[in-house]
Parts: sequence; C-alpha cells; structure tokens
Amino acid sequence: MDGLEGIDGLDYFSRYKPAAEKAKYEAEKRGYMFPQTSIESEVSLNQKQSTEKSFEKIKVSESSREVPDYKKMAKELGVEEEVIRAIVSVESSGSGFTKEGGPVLRFEGHQFKKYLTENDFDVAKLEKVNSDLIYDYSKSKSKKHGGFQYEKAMKIDQESTMMATSYGAFQIMGFNFEASGFESVERFVKAQSTTAGQVKAFINFVKSNPKRLEAMKDKDFAEFARLYNGEDYAKWNYDIKMQKSYNKLIKKEK
Repeated sequence: MDGLEGIDGLDYFSRYKPAAEKAKYEAEKRGYMFPQTSIESEVSLNQKQSTEKSFEKIKVSESSREVPDYKKMAKELGVEEEVIRAIVSVESSGSGFTKEGGPVLRFEGHQFKKYLTENDFDVAKLEKVNSDLIYDYSKSKSKKHGGFQYEKAMKIDQESTMMATSYGAFQIMGFNFEASGFESVERFVKAQSTTAGQVKAFINFVKSNPKRLEAMKDKDFAEFARLYNGEDYAKWNYDIKMQKSYNKLIKKEK
C-alpha cells in the first residue's frame, strides 16, 4: 500500500536462514545470485552481529490463517462489509497468505533506503552492490518487490527491512506499526502471520485517522486511497479499482 501495484509473496518466516551461506545456497537453488561483493562485507561488525540474530521461526496453524470475519469487522468499524472486501481485493487480491502459509508481503526499496539512512548505514556504499534493494522512488516500478528481495535485505538490517515492507491482506507498511496498535515493528510483523493479527492491525490503523474511517463510511474511495495509499494513489488507480470491486460486490448481493 505504498503507491505501487502488485503483490509478491513468500513464506519468509518458515524459510529465513540467518547464515549467509545457507541463504546464498537457497537463492542459487531458485536461480538467483548475490552480487560478487558480499553484502555482509559492506556492514560494520556491530551491525553484522545485530542483523545475524535470527528472527524467531513462527509456526502457524491452519486455523490461524482463516478468512477474516468481514461482517464482524464491518460492524466494529461501522462500515459496509463490501467496502472492506473491496479494499482487500485491491491490496492483496483477496488473500493475506501465500500458498506456503506465510503472509503476503511487498518490499519497498525506496523505503529501505530511507530507514537505512536513518539507522546510520553507509547507504551510498551499500547501494553500489545492492541496487536491486536500495533505490529512489522514481525507480520503484522497474524493480522487484518480493520475498527474495525481502530475504536479501534482512541480511543487511532487519529493522529497516521490516519498516520498509507491507504485509498481509491489508498490506499495511511496517512503519505504521504504532498506528496499527503494536509496540514495535517486530511485534507487528510477527502478528501478520495470523488472520487475527492482520485484522487487529487494519482496524487499529483505520481508527487511528478519523478521516480515513469517515471516507470508508462515505464510500469515498478517492479520499480513502489518498489517506491509505498515499498522495500518488491516482497514479495507480487505487480508488478506481476499489470502486469497481465494490460495485461488483454490491451487484452480486442483489
């Protein structure tokens, strides 16, 4: 939901390996290659030690990945159920999980660049050998945003990667963790592995901005998309797609 179209998914939580050699082996099996210059050689020893802490493996039961109770969500927010369904259809094609079972995700390299800078990384040096991960917004459309990029970015810095990625059925960015009702981005990301966590994040995020909720109630998809997807929403036709999806859902109900 960061102004870019399309979702790439990966069950990152069941596949992430903290050791660089294992990650390289898995990547090569899938036909990918890391740059000849090792990512880790570009990171200071202290930063390397922090990023090598493995992210806790999350075991998710089938019941934790059930379809959201849209009717219950609509009642809590005071909006039409079809409005929520329309939003989900555009954000994640209607599903918050990949076929492997993990949350769908979209990695945003321009946001990654922003948070690496804020975390005092030598971004210019890193960008030279990781141009597929670190770039300006203007180059986003030509880049890939899926699980492979996410895994690779996690080897550089976990916090920056999580902040720069959108998750689940509602594609909420990690940097919105606080507005989504979580104490940290780590807790937010962990919660995205369950339907309940995704639903909680969406409801809290919508409620965090009264104008966003009002736009949903009024079925003002242009205003909602502006507040939810950003000022460039029209460039990607978010509002038009939501309106079309809503109209189709309403027609089915009649």
